[in-house]
Amino acid sequence: MKNLTARVAKLVGTPTSSSWSQIHTFFPDDLEKRHKRGILLAVLSFSGAGEGVEAMAFGREILSRLHEEYYGKEEVSVMNGLVQAVEKVSQEFSGDGRRLEITAGVILGDIFYLAIFGPGQVWVKRENTIQKVLVGSGEKTENASGFIKTQDIIILGTGSFFDLLPQGVLRAALDGDGPEQIAETLAPEVVGREQTAMVASLIGRIEEELPIGGELPKEEIQEFPQPEESLVVSKPSYGEKLREFLRGMRVKLPSIDLKKFSSYFPRRRNAVSGEESIYLRRSEKEVKTRKTIFTVALILVFLLISSVIFGGRKKEDSGKQVQYSQLLAEVNSRLEEGQSLISLNPARAKELLLEAKEKFKQLEGLKIQNSQTEDLGKKLEEGLELLSKEQVPTEVPIYLDLNLIKENTRGNKLSLHDNFLVVLDSTDNRVLGINLEKKSGEILAGGDVVAGATLTANDGDWVYVLVKEGIKKIGTKSKNIQLVIKSDPEWGRIIALGSFSGNLYLLDAGKGTIWYYRPTGAGFSQKQKWFKQPADITGVTDMKIDGSIWLLRDDGKIQKFSYGAPLDYIVRGLDQALSGSTLIYVDEETKNMYILDKGNKRTVILGKSGEYVSQYRWGGLASISDFAVSEKLKKIFLLQENKIFTIDLK
Repeated sequence: MKNLTARVAKLVGTPTSSSWSQIHTFFPDDLEKRHKRGILLAVLSFSGAGEGVEAMAFGREILSRLHEEYYGKEEVSVMNGLVQAVEKVSQEFSGDGRRLEITAGVILGDIFYLAIFGPGQVWVKRENTIQKVLVGSGEKTENASGFIKTQDIIILGTGSFFDLLPQGVLRAALDGDGPEQIAETLAPEVVGREQTAMVASLIGRIEEELPIGGELPKEEIQEFPQPEESLVVSKPSYGEKLREFLRGMRVKLPSIDLKKFSSYFPRRRNAVSGEESIYLRRSEKEVKTRKTIFTVALILVFLLISSVIFGGRKKEDSGKQVQYSQLLAEVNSRLEEGQSLISLNPARAKELLLEAKEKFKQLEGLKIQNSQTEDLGKKLEEGLELLSKEQVPTEVPIYLDLNLIKENTRGNKLSLHDNFLVVLDSTDNRVLGINLEKKSGEILAGGDVVAGATLTANDGDWVYVLVKEGIKKIGTKSKNIQLVIKSDPEWGRIIALGSFSGNLYLLDAGKGTIWYYRPTGAGFSQKQKWFKQPADITGVTDMKIDGSIWLLRDDGKIQKFSYGAPLDYIVRGLDQALSGSTLIYVDEETKNMYILDKGNKRTVILGKSGEYVSQYRWGGLASISDFAVSEKLKKIFLLQENKIFTIDLK
């Protein structure tokens, strides 16, 4: 059984705010995984993301789930695994106005397994015959499998792709030599047109690889419709011709018969010994003749040696060119695969891009002047930069010196609402209010009325502080102060205070719960436990609220709760684990979530669905006591005693 692979090209339409399409390809480097599950090719389109949910982020989650479902269940057959993965992901992400379409295929050995959910199609071109091998019904998952051959062209596309292109245009494009040329021919039909967000197609040419080793799993094949079998004659590639030519090159020196050569000279016999020796006549003419012959001989020898050296160099240059072509292909392959996995599997993407970088160093070592080398180097650096998404600010300026508001102020807690930032100074019993747009501040309260304050929350009109007596509220305009919630003997160790939609939330690490207070006409209701069922909040260090409640643990784990119940939240794509993380920031205005990772001296930005976005490194983060983020002003505010620093968001 042959071990086949595919060289692919991709066509993807322009995404919109609610629609998205993408190509996913995975060529496992793990031989066991490659042996058992093969190569996964998938074309997906999605539309109808709910309000506030980005289609691109939603789409990346779909790709990740499809990948996990297929490669994560090795106990089932390849066909069943593919069908089950497509069906499960389709069920998870379809419905409620959302539309998901998946056209997926797996190449294992010389068998092509297919599964379609939605109106997608799969075509195969063999020699001069083009055949539709599977068409999705749009109502259930359709599947098929069959044998493929080297030089076959396969086309996986969404329903919108085949609706957009007339069959005549597609058939004409398939006359191209390879997937890249076919994609280039079809691109003008897709690029620049309106409403192409659901248009996507993968074009691949089947090629042969080296054997994986061992027998591939055998399954019953329900062969999809194919044209009649015929001999496929593959023309040798330029690289193959070149290697064959180099193997056949040999430099042969002419042999010289010294005896025959010496017969051209006159001889004399010694009268005593009887031995013959070459007799050199001393006539001037003969001397000139001999000099001429000797000169010609030297020239011939020089030319012979030069030809040998030149031939050797030419052979060496040809060998370097072959090596250059091989390295160029390897770098391109790793670069393309790494770029395709940046959002799905950043760790693997980084591994591939670093491998490509090492190969690229070998490529540069050949010192072959070629514009391709320079272009490839730029693409490689762009890929590595995109992967890390790491910013190292050249400077982190002071936004405001708190001593300008009140001398000897030493802040330790921040709370932000809209453009109003509150600073709590627990040491000198002060609460400051700062207008971020005007960059001006004032004292909201101080002295005994806020003595012993440890925590603060802010909803714009009111600032809440936790003191020994309970919770006091301070009017941001009136400066009025009143005790609204008395200290409760059931409280344990309160480590975080939050305000959302007028409600107050207290994170009680001592009792392992969140106390919840609703506003009433007279103040606030009696306390209630917010969790519907007991929750493990061991090691939690901070809490923030954006409608859901987010908790950060000292081991870097993030917990998400909604309506008192836990929700899954998995961080994906972070290249370095969180260390010494104690502070989290998120609110109803932020698109992302921010983690102050003191151990690694960075601020990590994560999407609310778990994907890694970027990070900002600064050595001064180790001494920051609290932070807040305004995406509206594009700034991270960092509190360090009497100063507030800022990092600009890119």
